[in-house]
Amino acid sequence: MFQFIWRKLLYVTSIVYSYRSVQVTLPGWPCDSLLMKGLKMRNLRITRASNRHLNVHRGIRWNNIALVLCLAIVLSILASCGSATTRQSNMAAPQLASPLGAVQLAPPLPQPAILDLRPLSMSIVGHLDCQRKGAYICFARVISRSSNQSNLHWFAFTNVPGHIVFRPSSGVLAPDRSVLVTIIVPFNACRPGLFFFRGPINTHTITWAC
Repeated sequence: MFQFIWRKLLYVTSIVYSYRSVQVTLPGWPCDSLLMKGLKMRNLRITRASNRHLNVHRGIRWNNIALVLCLAIVLSILASCGSATTRQSNMAAPQLASPLGAVQLAPPLPQPAILDLRPLSMSIVGHLDCQRKGAYICFARVISRSSNQSNLHWFAFTNVPGHIVFRPSSGVLAPDRSVLVTIIVPFNACRPGLFFFRGPINTHTITWAC
């Protein structure tokens, strides 16, 4: 009898663990109670289908449930940490602008123009270098260098007393341009002095004597 119950128990257990549930026909008293006790000891859930039949289902072990719950909690914690780390990195990392669309560098400022002057001697003697037409009529040429990067703004003046006239007395010259300046000196303005021609960064002088 015990061998029969043991074989029956092994058979039912193998079938239940393979197919999750099986219907078992009870062999009769006193084997019924022994078979039911053996099934319960193997963690199988038993429901009665009829007086002679039992439905045997695979039992659920609490340690398996606990393991599944622990894994679910760990996975949820890792997911929340990962999303928080992603948000923090997105907030910390600045959005770098494209170098092409960043600050537009201003073009370099042109260098101030340099003034040149003729005569090369930088000297005028009235009775030798000038015409005599009611006054000394003398000439000087203001030149803007060809290498200048901007227009030349210039003006002329003198420290010689008397009514000295420059025609023109000032002007603006583009690079590689020049202008002839007429200097009118009365005959009685014979005190030695200087004629000044000033540009943005330099000044030329011409000495004067009658």
